Amino acid sequence: MVVRSPGARTTTADSALPDCAHGVGMTETTARQRELNEASAGLWEGYAAHRRRVTGLVLRQAAGDRGRLVVLGAGNCNDLELNELATRFAEIHLVDLDGDALRAAVARQRADPAVVRLHPDTDVVDLPDAVSSALGAADVVVSATLLTQLLDTAVASGVPPDGLLRLRDHHLRTIAGLLRPGGAGLLITDVVSSDTCLDLPQVSPDRLGHLLERSIAAGDFFTGTNPFAIVRQLQADSRYGLRPVGVPSPWRWDVGRRSYLVCCVVTERRPHGRER
Repeated sequence: MVVRSPGARTTTADSALPDCAHGVGMTETTARQRELNEASAGLWEGYAAHRRRVTGLVLRQAAGDRGRLVVLGAGNCNDLELNELATRFAEIHLVDLDGDALRAAVARQRADPAVVRLHPDTDVVDLPDAVSSALGAADVVVSATLLTQLLDTAVASGVPPDGLLRLRDHHLRTIAGLLRPGGAGLLITDVVSSDTCLDLPQVSPDRLGHLLERSIAAGDFFTGTNPFAIVRQLQADSRYGLRPVGVPSPWRWDVGRRSYLVCCVVTERRPHGRER
């Protein structure tokens, strides 16, 4: 896993995407993403607890009519039980830069190709119009620990902190743009790691919410990932197109020698043409 830097506590409503996030260095970005996917491809068993949490959160948003699920930055799908999701969704669209990882994930889980549809070699920052059209009006859109990968890539490209927040805001608008009115958007993100939050590996699950609040208050979190700031921002500015619904209890994600504190901001697509 990449190492993220602790972030500041500021937010911004500026929606302009940083210039260096517009397709610059895509060859390097794709190569880096493939390296990360290759490194984690064999960690299926190690992701079990994390996968249960992510899959469970998605299943709670499934409607009764077996609708459309879109997963941005799906990669190896180590955090998703595709066949379990296929019992509740008629279409599962997996989007990622790394087409090899997507194909290997579907083969590994023996997912039904009639349900699971791949969108390989796709930049999730600037989705091509054809892909956006194919994915649009989704019932559920999931960004599962993708945000910090996008932010890491931006940092490597020289994007300053305010640009990282604009990138985060752009990602929220991407989620909104793919949802039908009333659809559910799940922003699942790691917030801090045991590199700086030294208590994280030992804290009991029932105390992780308190640890999250303490880390946020201390400014010990990855830039752009403060879930409470995201909720406040979505509440204050309806132009994002998302209404915050809640932040379920966080959980610990153990990856090798490092632990991450992960949380989910659950949102709902606002009706088109309405301010609130």
